Amino acid sequence: IYVATTTTNQVYAFNATGAPFVTEFVGVGVNINAESDVPEYGLSSPDNLAKDALGNLYIVEDNSGKSDIWVATPDLDGDGHADQVVLAATLTTPGAEATGIYFNLPRDPYTLYVNVQHADDGNDMTIAIDKNSSWLPR
Repeated sequence: IYVATTTTNQVYAFNATGAPFVTEFVGVGVNINAESDVPEYGLSSPDNLAKDALGNLYIVEDNSGKSDIWVATPDLDGDGHADQVVLAATLTTPGAEATGIYFNLPRDPYTLYVNVQHADDGNDMTIAIDKNSSWLPR
């Protein structure tokens, strides 16, 4: 189970197998920079989460600037943290905020659906990003 804490810029992983424990799966200073430290390439206000069929965790931001979509890869080395966190996409429409991301598992495991709200142009929408997108892990 993953939980995003918007105000502290962290995503926690809760492991309930065996002895339960919590780790900072994604966090500023752990495996990603703060947007305030690295403008245009840092995490700010993680909000919605979705996991794909390969175990990658998608994270969208709830902020007043450009809303980013990040991909955190599984913890293969067992340290409790995502092995890598990469910027996958940025919504550049002023005011636009990504929300309600999801994969239609198991039926369509390679398409990420992203709902976009609050765009200044009033054009709320749902975007489908499929397996042919250059950044989507395969």
